[in-house]
Amino acid sequence: MNSKAIVSLADANYFDLLLELINSIKSHKESKDISICILDAGLDSDQINILKDRGIISVLGKDSKEFLQNIITNDINIVNRDNSIFSGIFTPQGKYLYEFFIIKSDDGYFLDCSEEFVVELKVFLEKYKLNSDVEIKDISGKYVVGIISNEKFEEIKKEENKTTQTIIY
Repeated sequence: MNSKAIVSLADANYFDLLLELINSIKSHKESKDISICILDAGLDSDQINILKDRGIISVLGKDSKEFLQNIITNDINIVNRDNSIFSGIFTPQGKYLYEFFIIKSDDGYFLDCSEEFVVELKVFLEKYKLNSDVEIKDISGKYVVGIISNEKFEEIKKEENKTTQTIIY
């Protein structure tokens, strides 16, 4: 996999540390393939809050799009580098099982979900993999999930000359 994604949330206690991390990441040439997805939680304009209770599962491979489309509640076809979605998985009877955000990666997709369901969701996905060319991994230890304010997000969109709701930054 050639790129990485950071999805972010923060409060005032972690803002300086996360800002330092982001600036450090952006200062290296290897960071050109790092995506940062930013969500709003009503924070102060320059505040970033790390979500400690989030996990990330990667779904990679040439069949990843079709694999996910067949089991999620939203349309995977609208997910691209400029647009992420919120989706879920239900039983055939309509009973809620899981919910997550889906973010496009170079080789497939990242599922940002509650940390308490990472292992369970990964096992569930593996069960439906069958002969699909799909690799499913818990990559929670490699990424931080967090948010920034809508004001900061709009500022970054303006700086990057973007109108989309997902920004590679």
